[in-house]
Amino acid sequence: MYPTILGMPSYIVLAVVGFIAAFLTAFFRRKNYNFTPMDIVSMLCLGIAGLLIGAKLLFIVTMIPEIVQNFGWEIIEKRVINGGLVFYGGLIGAMIGIKILAKTMKRDPNEMMNFVIPCFAAFHFFGRIGCFLEGCCHGVAWANGFECDADFMCFPIQLVEAAGIAVIFAVLLYLEGYGKKTDRRVPLVHIYFVLYGVLRFIDEIWRGDVLRGVTEIRLDYFTSAENSASLAFSLSTSQIISLILIIYSGTKLYKMYRKKQ
Repeated sequence: MYPTILGMPSYIVLAVVGFIAAFLTAFFRRKNYNFTPMDIVSMLCLGIAGLLIGAKLLFIVTMIPEIVQNFGWEIIEKRVINGGLVFYGGLIGAMIGIKILAKTMKRDPNEMMNFVIPCFAAFHFFGRIGCFLEGCCHGVAWANGFECDADFMCFPIQLVEAAGIAVIFAVLLYLEGYGKKTDRRVPLVHIYFVLYGVLRFIDEIWRGDVLRGVTEIRLDYFTSAENSASLAFSLSTSQIISLILIIYSGTKLYKMYRKKQ
């Protein structure tokens, strides 16, 4: 991989590029929502602060069993201080930050989140490219029996997800423009939750990074009075959250659609 760019960590460089992309996405759309450049800076700064805090907290939550089992300074330093991030925790943290800001600015929080969500997708796109360059959040090995290292590259699931996020970003902007032409506010947040939830649930199948938690699920059932069978499968933490978001936002979208009929 390419862990550094011009002597700086690749992920940090791409995060900065992502922040610039998010700012530009907001700046050129601000008049549609009557936001000032300072409003945009406030939203992006608070949103990214919430993103970083939420992403770190959810990672720590997924690490609690390991931390408790091996409690000591070494595991705290490894998993809490120098540990990774969980995207969905960042998404939740960013949304909380935006809601707080909306209340402070006395603006409609749904409108503000509609404004911010394409910016968030723009930031996330470059963040996933940063993951690829850094070598984290990688996919499974290309063949069984191999481990990912400098000589045997893993499936680049980061780039696959980045491509999916780019498509979602384009869809959000298209629907926003459609809503402007028809004078109807399109619920971009719920559309994003459904689209990204589906994308993330699927690409987790090829994700080789199991550090952030996997839940084993076993369903036992009876085929007859004498015989029983079971169905066992596993879901990652992100897949479980994806399902929750898909169901929640899908239900919201369905109710909105039914209400307009």
